[in-house]
Amino acid sequence: LAVLDLPFESEAKPAKSEMKDGVLTLTPSTRSLLFHQEIKTAEPDKDGPPLLVSQNFYREGDRYIEENGEKSDKFVNGEFLTGTVYGCQIVVTNPGSARRKLDVLFQIPAGALPVQKTRVTQSIPVQLDAFRTQMLDFHFYFPQPGGFAHYPVHVSREGKVAASAAPAMFKVVNTLSTLDKTSWDYLSQQGPAAEVLTYLDQHNLHQTNLDRIAWRLKGPAFYDNLTALLRSRKFYQETVFSYSLLHGDLPTLRDYLAMQPDLPAEPLDSPLLTIDPIEQKTFQWLEYSPLVNARAHQLGGDRVILNNKFREQYRAFLHLLSFRAVFTAEDRLGLSAVLLLQDRLDEASAAFAKVDPAQIHERLQYDYLQAWLALSTADLPTARRIATARTAGPLPDHWSAKFKELTAQLDEIDGKAPAAPRPEDRDATQDRRAAAEPQFAVKVEGKAVSLDYRNLTEVTVNYYPMDLEFLFSANPFVGQDTSRFRSIRPNQSERLALAPDKTTHSFPLPAAWQNTNVLVEITSAGQTKAIASYANQLDVQISENYGQLQVRHASDQRPLPRTYVKVFAEIEGRAVFYKDGYTDLRGKFDYTSLSTNDLDNTKRFSILILTTEHGATVREVKPPAR
Repeated sequence: LAVLDLPFESEAKPAKSEMKDGVLTLTPSTRSLLFHQEIKTAEPDKDGPPLLVSQNFYREGDRYIEENGEKSDKFVNGEFLTGTVYGCQIVVTNPGSARRKLDVLFQIPAGALPVQKTRVTQSIPVQLDAFRTQMLDFHFYFPQPGGFAHYPVHVSREGKVAASAAPAMFKVVNTLSTLDKTSWDYLSQQGPAAEVLTYLDQHNLHQTNLDRIAWRLKGPAFYDNLTALLRSRKFYQETVFSYSLLHGDLPTLRDYLAMQPDLPAEPLDSPLLTIDPIEQKTFQWLEYSPLVNARAHQLGGDRVILNNKFREQYRAFLHLLSFRAVFTAEDRLGLSAVLLLQDRLDEASAAFAKVDPAQIHERLQYDYLQAWLALSTADLPTARRIATARTAGPLPDHWSAKFKELTAQLDEIDGKAPAAPRPEDRDATQDRRAAAEPQFAVKVEGKAVSLDYRNLTEVTVNYYPMDLEFLFSANPFVGQDTSRFRSIRPNQSERLALAPDKTTHSFPLPAAWQNTNVLVEITSAGQTKAIASYANQLDVQISENYGQLQVRHASDQRPLPRTYVKVFAEIEGRAVFYKDGYTDLRGKFDYTSLSTNDLDNTKRFSILILTTEHGATVREVKPPAR
């Protein structure tokens, strides 16, 4: 219990002790535990491997000196000043190839007092691996002047002294006889103002304590010169800039207030403070690639954004705008972008038209939006002019790819072959893969069947009579539903060979079906497609594996933009609305992509392609392979 230092009192009587002729005799009154400690002279370790040890003293707060960008130690070798904290740097090095277990003994100088958790005398065990160095520090100060001896650091190994530093004598004074007039400690307190500014102009401000010259900042001349110097070095120091309150320096005060922590997240533009949520990182612009809207038209009285993440972003942006007294050019540019993400083209164009390009920094984003809006409104010359100018100059990779993709779309609209896509370009990669896939499309023109195909040499044609009441408006999944005919033999079946060097093949409907509502089923390359025999002037190519369709005019093969496409999906046995929209200037439409997971639950699609001038057609397709 005595060893554990528990608070119990012993009932035993104290032991008797007697010292005689250098011998201590103890007479305990009960059972006892005896601990013995003594100080003995250590012998030098002459046979052991060598060790290196050094000790140097430095002034706390003025430990290093920087010259030409290189930092070196600034040790004190002469007089020491009373009332000043000094440190001792001890370095022990093991130059041998074996690990060493050592004890490092050091103490503060005589006449000194310890500071910063330093003890008067301390022994620290150190384990040094081969070719390693260990550094230790302790701190002290002298309360009075005089001459004081210092017992140097000693390193022992297995009770023998392996190495030690040289003894030292300290000369401690109240005032240094020789001042280091180049040091920051001296210049900051006693140097002329011009020399202080010269020092700051030539030294690393990050390693200079500017708080030491705060007392000088009461003078307007020194304050103006110092703040001008810091601005030229693009360096902010809170204490210096806080004196703007004293001098009524509005520009500096604005910078000081802007650097304060815990600023509100809402924007503010006042003579004293400007808060920009983007600079404060309380609001960040996000890029959505891709963001696909399921509906092309507003449903009901309220506009609904189905994508949760973008809805949060849009509301955050509107919250930011609610604090603006007047919209800035950058606000209108951002408004145009978020409206475009909702397919609100007319409103986005109106907002963009009010943007003054001379008042924004985001010229690259401005040009891209302008080109994109021009493309969406069929202003192809403007879109090409902007895209050509941007791709001709240096651009970041991300934006270079965007303008090149825009140029590629313009080329494709003009009838050129699609450009090779980037590997990470999802839409263009889908285009490229879709072009290499065996595919075909069938249509009925009057009394003839026209087959457009790619990468095919043979097809099988089956004929089933059908009733035209199975229209898309009544039941989306009847017009091309051939599953009901799989259990019966077609009324007529024939094989057709296709020329490999061609992409179209036409053949007349058999005489028995020329005046009959008939479902024409085409089978090839593992694909089965069917079409009702009713008139239209549409050429629709569908890539099922990639969820894309392209609409062209049947006679001249020109793309049909702004063609309305309505898609129903069969989900859990029910026909539900999936998405609708319009084809782009290339006549293309992505009928599967949504910013939801509805595609995962879709069994098949029924697609209505409708124009006012060229008729309509209905296609049923399977969802892309996942």
